[in-house]
Amino acid sequence: EDSKEREFAPESQSHFQHLSFVVDDIEKAMDYLKSNGIELESPDPIPVFDGKIFYNTFKGLGGELLEIAEEKRPR
Repeated sequence: EDSKEREFAPESQSHFQHLSFVVDDIEKAMDYLKSNGIELESPDPIPVFDGKIFYNTFKGLGGELLEIAEEKRPR
C-alpha cells in the first residue's frame, strides 16, 4: 500500500522491481551511501508499517530500484 506511486525500472532493464538489503543501522548505511556519491530518495529514513520498518531507496547502475531497510525492534 505504501508504494503504490513508486516508479520501477522497466523489465527491459531489470528482472526485478526492486532489491532490498537489510541493514542494522539505516542512518549509518545512508551516510555511507551519501559519502560515496549515491543520491537517496529521501534525506531521512522513511517509516512504514507503523514505524516498524524504516527504509530508503536509490537507483542502481542499470536503473533498478535498490532499497536499504532496518527493522526497528522494541527495546
